[in-house]
Formats: sequence, structure tokens, C-alpha cells
Amino acid sequence: MNCKSCLEEVLSSWIFCPRCGINLLNVPVPIPEPLDSPVRRISDRFKEIIQDYEHLTGSTLNESTIEDFLKHPAVGSLSVIDRERRLKSGRQIRQELKKGLFAINLQAWLDHIYDHPSKSSTARVWITTKGDKYHLDRNCRGLTSGQNYARFFGKDTYNPQLEEIHYAAFVLGKFPCLVCKPPTYTKPDKAGNP
Repeated sequence: MNCKSCLEEVLSSWIFCPRCGINLLNVPVPIPEPLDSPVRRISDRFKEIIQDYEHLTGSTLNESTIEDFLKHPAVGSLSVIDRERRLKSGRQIRQELKKGLFAINLQAWLDHIYDHPSKSSTARVWITTKGDKYHLDRNCRGLTSGQNYARFFGKDTYNPQLEEIHYAAFVLGKFPCLVCKPPTYTKPDKAGNP
């Protein structure tokens, strides 16, 4: 007999599983999601952007529209921008269709965010250990071309890391990328104002 929770082999006379500690007599059988289920394959950052899109438009995406939504080139960039900034921009560019429903052009949404940089010190940006710039997107053309340039000259390259803009700019002394145009960090004064 196997435990229905952790699948550890157990004796039928045991009341509790020695591995997970679950009561073997009253455990409900979990129904696993299919391997090809969209819920199982979507990472948390993409789930969050889907929720934001549904919230901003007032409509729900189904399985087929989620597939198309995730294939859009702007979605990857939108998913790494902090949520507050993304929602604020989405509210500004959405177009009303009828009462309670809106439409959002994903590329226009991303362009609006790039054109209106956030002044927030809590924004998160992508950096590499030896790079001197910070980026809005892990796949920024400036970041990838910088890494290709370093590889060409035999230098080590490092995986991009997501950090707060304060840490990237003020602590590490990195500058905003000229390609993806992240917000420029300004050190707050003693009163906390930027």
C-alpha cells in the first residue's frame, strides 16, 4: 500500500505516514492537474500579468486566448515590470468598449510604460554582476549585446538578476540602459522626497 499524499510505501496497519505524517485513514485523494494544463505550465509572473490584464479589461481569458496572450512579444517585458507601475499605466491607456469592459493593446501598454518612467524607488530592474547598466527587461537588446561583446573578447558573462533600482543605481553605481530606458534613480533627500 502507498500513502496517497507522498506515495511512500506504508503498511496497511499504520495510521500515519512516517514520511509526511498524514493520517492514512482519512486522507482525501488529491486530484492532480494534467501535465498539459495551462495552470501548471504558467509561471507566477505570467499568472500575475494575466490577472492584471483581466482586471484592467473586465474580461476573462480562456485556455486558447491565454496561449495567444502569452505568445505576444510584449508580455515577457510587461511581466518583469513591477505590478503597481503596470496597473497604473494600463488604466491610462485602456479604451472603453462598453460599460465595464475595456480593450488594451499590449504593445501600446508596454510603450506607455517605457515612455513614462516611474519615479518610484521600489522599481525592480535587471542587472549583471560586471555590467554597468540596469535594464527593465531580462531580454533587453542592450543587455544581450553587452554579454555577446564580453563573450567575443573572452570575458566571463553572468546571469541577469532582478534587483531594486535603489540597490542597482545607488549602491552598485549602475546607470540606466539607453535601449530599454528604465527610470533614472534619484537619491531621496533627508525628508524622503526624491
